[in-house]
Amino acid sequence: MQLMVSEILEQASKINSRKQKIEFLRKNYNKTLHFILEHVFNPNVKFLLPETDPPYTPMPTGEGQGMLYSEARKMYLFLEGGRDDLPQFRRELLFVQFLESIDPKDAELILHVKNKKLPYKGITEKLIREAFGDYKNG
Repeated sequence: MQLMVSEILEQASKINSRKQKIEFLRKNYNKTLHFILEHVFNPNVKFLLPETDPPYTPMPTGEGQGMLYSEARKMYLFLEGGRDDLPQFRRELLFVQFLESIDPKDAELILHVKNKKLPYKGITEKLIREAFGDYKNG
């Protein structure tokens, strides 16, 4: 079974060797991981959401495992240039529904991504660029 994006990053953060960390990230590379990391490290990606986290009811643990892989395509709704015509209250409601549709660990990750931070020790922009290339031009 494929690891959730949050699990990939969490496990990578526990690896002490930089080289092994990069190898692990490359081994577990997938489009959704790339997409999520781009949202964190690409300065051109701007969220149209409040900095504060919205109240939401997390899905029971395990029920939404892997759902981020299918739901990530909806993230354009929350970004500048995605659906700028969407009323802000509707955007925020859709964001809450998005968080409630994925595993709680991935939802927590998305809240950090929204604020352009990762909660995993040692998973830095420099490490990610070394593993996957530069997002600044993407």
